[in-house]
Amino acid sequence: MKLVCSKSNLLKSVNIVLKAIPGKTTMPILECILIDASTNNIKFTANDMELGIETIVDGTILEKGIVAIDAKIFSDIIRKLPDNDVTIETDGNLTTTITCEKANQHQRSVRGRIFLSSLCRKR
Repeated sequence: MKLVCSKSNLLKSVNIVLKAIPGKTTMPILECILIDASTNNIKFTANDMELGIETIVDGTILEKGIVAIDAKIFSDIIRKLPDNDVTIETDGNLTTTITCEKANQHQRSVRGRIFLSSLCRKR
C-alpha cells in the first residue's frame, strides 16, 4: 500500500477516528486504525465494539492495500510531522514507513483483514 495525503487531512481524519479507540481493551487490534486504500477512497476506521467511526481521507492512492496500525503511535507521528504532504507506504513485511520532507518514521502494522475478522467474530 502506498498513499499520499496532506498532513492537515491526515491529522483531521486521525482525530475523528481516535474517538472510537478504547482506553483499555483485551483485544490489542482494537487499539489500531484500519487504513483502507483497497478501493478508490482512503478510509480510516476505528472500533471499540460499541462505537465504530469511519472517515474518508482526501489523498492519492499510489498502490492499493489495507493495513491496521497502532492508533496512538500513528497519531503521535503525524502530529510531529512538518506541514506538508505525507507518504504512507507499507511493504511486504508489514513495516509502514511514514515520510514527510526529511522525516522518516517506521511502524509495524497488522494485516487489515485481521482487524476486520476480529470485528466479525465479536458480533
